Amino acid sequence: MAIEIEVKVLDIDQDKIVSLLQEAKATEKPEQFIDDRIFDFPDKRFDAKKSQLRIRQKGDKSIMEFKSSTTGAETEGYHIADEIDFGISDVEKATELLLKLGFIQTKHRQKKRKQFVLADGCKVEIDVYPGIPNLLEVEGSKENIQKTLKMLGLVGKECSWPIARVMEHYEKDPNKIVFE
Repeated sequence: MAIEIEVKVLDIDQDKIVSLLQEAKATEKPEQFIDDRIFDFPDKRFDAKKSQLRIRQKGDKSIMEFKSSTTGAETEGYHIADEIDFGISDVEKATELLLKLGFIQTKHRQKKRKQFVLADGCKVEIDVYPGIPNLLEVEGSKENIQKTLKMLGLVGKECSWPIARVMEHYEKDPNKIVFE
């Protein structure tokens, strides 16, 4: 099980961020379209525990992933989650299996993501959701996240909100945000 540590920054100046990352010689990955379908039991027990089971399609790859916020997950300005994921070859069959096991699809979210990786392994991702300002996710160790925020001039602007709270902040339905 992997542990994910991340922060988000809302309302970013994408051109400035990209320029600073290029100056820092970050490795730029091709932009990807990401389609997430989130599943839960009818009683929403995962949601109640700030956990989620999702099928993510990212380019030509698909994964099934379970994320569970750890105790104190939003302390010190970081969002911390345990994460288990693995590749799947057939999204339709995986979805059918989850439905047969009693899960229901509770959310559908789409975004475009531009990812940069710094020399220290810190990932910087610019996410574009329909109808909200672009946002930034910085993922890595706490120390590397702080170094990256400083380099980008964003210290003090980060938040630990899960994406559902970000959607609510912009008065969007956190259960369905898709490109039409």
